Amino acid sequence: MSQTKAQLIDAIDGSIVTADIADDAVNADKLASNSVVSASIVDGSIVNADINASAAIAGSKIADFVSNNTNNQVLTATGTANSLNGEANLTFDGDDLLIKSSTDGRRISFAGDGSSHYMKYNNSLSGIILNGYGGIAFETNGTNERMRIDSSGRLLIGHTSSIASDGFNSHLQVNGTSGDNSSIYQSRFSNNTSPPNLVLAKARSGSVGSNGVVQENDMLGNIQFHGNDGSGFHNGANIFAIVEAGVGNNDMPAALGFATNAGSTSTATKMRLSGDGRLTAGAIDSSSTSVLHLRSNTAAETTLELSSVDNYNGSLPSGKISFTQQNATEIARIKFETNTGAANRAHIAFWTNFGGLVERMRITDQGNVGIGTSVPVNNTNYGGLSLNGSSGSIFSFKDSDVEKTRLALVLDNVFSIQSPPGGSGVFRVDQLTADGSGNITGALERLRIVSGGRLFLGCTGAININGVTTGHTINQVDDYKWTVGIRCELTNKVGLAIRYAAGGSDHDAILFVKDTTARFRVNGNGDVGNANNSYGQISDVSLKENIVDANSQWNDIKNVKVRNFNFKAETGLFTHTQIGVVAQEIETVSPKLVYENEEETKEVRYSVLYMKAIKALQEAMTRIETLETEVATLKAA
Repeated sequence: MSQTKAQLIDAIDGSIVTADIADDAVNADKLASNSVVSASIVDGSIVNADINASAAIAGSKIADFVSNNTNNQVLTATGTANSLNGEANLTFDGDDLLIKSSTDGRRISFAGDGSSHYMKYNNSLSGIILNGYGGIAFETNGTNERMRIDSSGRLLIGHTSSIASDGFNSHLQVNGTSGDNSSIYQSRFSNNTSPPNLVLAKARSGSVGSNGVVQENDMLGNIQFHGNDGSGFHNGANIFAIVEAGVGNNDMPAALGFATNAGSTSTATKMRLSGDGRLTAGAIDSSSTSVLHLRSNTAAETTLELSSVDNYNGSLPSGKISFTQQNATEIARIKFETNTGAANRAHIAFWTNFGGLVERMRITDQGNVGIGTSVPVNNTNYGGLSLNGSSGSIFSFKDSDVEKTRLALVLDNVFSIQSPPGGSGVFRVDQLTADGSGNITGALERLRIVSGGRLFLGCTGAININGVTTGHTINQVDDYKWTVGIRCELTNKVGLAIRYAAGGSDHDAILFVKDTTARFRVNGNGDVGNANNSYGQISDVSLKENIVDANSQWNDIKNVKVRNFNFKAETGLFTHTQIGVVAQEIETVSPKLVYENEEETKEVRYSVLYMKAIKALQEAMTRIETLETEVATLKAA
């Protein structure tokens, strides 16, 4: 066998396993295990006569191919049993290269000492150990390094050395300059709902692989986002899981936190989702029992903003906050509607569910409020509150959750101010008072309606006049100004009327008292009396014209029939015997003394009749005086 034609000789147990013999003197089928023995090797060739069934081919027979302790040979035997050293490149173009041994640790070494850089089999691992004393690098496409395990055990992808980032020299690093070579991709292709998982775990054991219960406020995992400030990497934000109270057997309560950097060397927690689903954001309050808790980190107001994707000039879309039950039934809603017909304006509507979701209250873009209606009354430049109901509407006032008074629209068109029930219920109208800067300082009562319906205007209680207490009381509030004025300016003018019901006692209808002395009264029976029996007519000459002596009233008065009479019981007037005239009778004598009232009943102007009587009396006196003169003359004669 020529050494230049040998492609691979594996010397195991002194036998030739596979060989390529150039001159075919020894065929492959003659080289079965231990079938070539005591072979004679001359000049690098093997002949048939040199091979028998009982002797091995001695290593000393391979003159040029293997040399005992001789340099510059392809393989050199060192003298140690079962040991060969390579002196040149070895090319193998077979299918299997088998390293076989019955002991642990069979290896391929890459260093002279055989212990620094090697690949070996490990029985306890049931696998291969690859050892590089200073690290292990993996190259593709020539000498392009793709991955490295450094001497500290860090796995580096995309870079040849570890990059420290804000105090971390991580054991797994992926570095690159593009989205592809700096990304980590993980997927799962199972035909079920299960996902791929990224697991971060924590134990307090102190040794890898053993158990140790975690405690409240322990961090279970932390994902950090670092940025470079020109001199190094610093933490800009992180997402973490933190243990909450209640760790026990199979119980691991934990919250999820979100921390950000507001412009410093560290991050602070800005949002936290508790294990029971409570979310707090801003200035974190872990003790809050609200499902959603927001608090500003600064003195600025806390804002919850709902924003549309574009600017809309008085058209949809709207925004809403919806409240639903577990079965997805919406039970309440706050809705923001932009269909106002103008840009940058919106209505707010409030909905509740009582057998169906219905709008209950609305605040329009102009500030008008509607309760029970989606179309509040629009009072231009004024704030408006509209209440609407199918049978009226009520605005109720409570004290300590007890209803005390109401403003109500009842009976279709009746507005009612309803005071508190019971004897102490009072309705008041007060006027605010203010200082020179317009600051409210108090209130002055101007009107009061008390239990029973009594009205006090300008005062707070009743007064007593001649032993009788007033019901309604009006007090003079300005000096030298009429306490009450009645102004009538319509076509059919009507003044003041007092009506007494039938039955009972008819006391004074009108009473004027100076201090405690009555000066004028209109009795219940219609009689009028005053302190000095003085009644008059406006009579100043400056107000009169066409002043002449009255005509003779002698015949009129002479023809007046003065009668006694009484009123019929059914008239409701007094039935005692009176003296007077009958309108129809005197109408025949002096028609102008009689007139009809609005009930078409005839009345007599007695005050004019009295003046006619005075005129007739004057005429009678003249006649008497004439007669007296005539009598005196006759007597004198």
